[in-house]
Amino acid sequence: MRQRRRKAILQAHFHEALAAEGLSCPRDLGYVSLNVNDDIENAMGIRHRRDVLGAMAVDALNNLLHRNAKGPSDVITGTQVDGIWEEGETLPVL
Repeated sequence: MRQRRRKAILQAHFHEALAAEGLSCPRDLGYVSLNVNDDIENAMGIRHRRDVLGAMAVDALNNLLHRNAKGPSDVITGTQVDGIWEEGETLPVL
């Protein structure tokens, strides 16, 4: 990592590897988390809305029960819940 002289890393749970190399953020390297819910305190990045996603999953199951749906569906559907940008202290001030 030291040889490539990166300025920032965008990844989930990278802070442990950074510490193992004797580096710290934001002093040596900027760090943006893809999941601040389960990351270090004050990480900058995306906070997932698990409360909303859970509520939508319950609504989807309830809808299947009301329609008396049985077995696997031949139609693939999905649900998307956008994350929220969380300001933190893991990027240097420019």
